[in-house]
Amino acid sequence: MLAVGILAGCTTKYSKAPVIMATFREGEEKISNVGSEMISIQECDDVNIQEWQGLLMGGYTKRVLYRECTKKGELIYNGVSKNTLKVSFREYSMDMKKPNFFQDLIYDLDQDKVIQFRSIRIKILDANNSIIKFIPIDWGKKKEIEEKFPNTKFEYVVELF
Repeated sequence: MLAVGILAGCTTKYSKAPVIMATFREGEEKISNVGSEMISIQECDDVNIQEWQGLLMGGYTKRVLYRECTKKGELIYNGVSKNTLKVSFREYSMDMKKPNFFQDLIYDLDQDKVIQFRSIRIKILDANNSIIKFIPIDWGKKKEIEEKFPNTKFEYVVELF
């Protein structure tokens, strides 16, 4: 009977794998409209299922069962006035329905064209009351995560929901 299980049996294991989804890449130019997201980062876990199909069926098969997202942060462009850039930060957790943290940010572009919020540095190329052109130049937290948690998967996505 054991031989039948090894050859054709079925067992199931579940595991989680961390995933960070971001709407930007370092060094890549982006354009955003007033009131829209400049950049966004979402922390998730892929819940994987690993099933033993038996040796006759090729052994284990592994697939993502679903993705469970727990935290999202986004910068929203709010316009510019007299070379003062206005941005909002929103942070969501668990249900993602409403922000649990909100912060208005103001940057003086006469002082520096590179702005920083937490570990993300952004070079502003052009900003007016319609659009902003920018390049995310450094994301220090990504390097820290890669060092501490080398199994974390990073994904670039056009838009997060």
